Amino acid sequence: MSEPRAGHANPFNRISRLTPYDPEVSRARSVVAVASMKHPPKKAGYSPEEVEEARRFLAEAKIARFVKQVVAEAPPLTPEAADRIAALMLAPKDGGEAR
Repeated sequence: MSEPRAGHANPFNRISRLTPYDPEVSRARSVVAVASMKHPPKKAGYSPEEVEEARRFLAEAKIARFVKQVVAEAPPLTPEAADRIAALMLAPKDGGEAR
């Protein structure tokens, strides 16, 4: 099997084919990886709260990347549709009313 050409995504990596490169997601992913290492480097002594914050930031970066991609590909939304989507983002996880 030949190696992928320089500058091309690995064709066998499903994630690289579906999502564009985003430096914010890459940075957040690396922070989570270092923060959650079983034996982190001495300078990287992260507390459990910092690990949780890093994971939260990674989730935020992934959601932002996805939303940007969908908005770029979709036709313009009506104000009502935009309000419904915004309410989904603001609603509590249990499905209650928007804040």
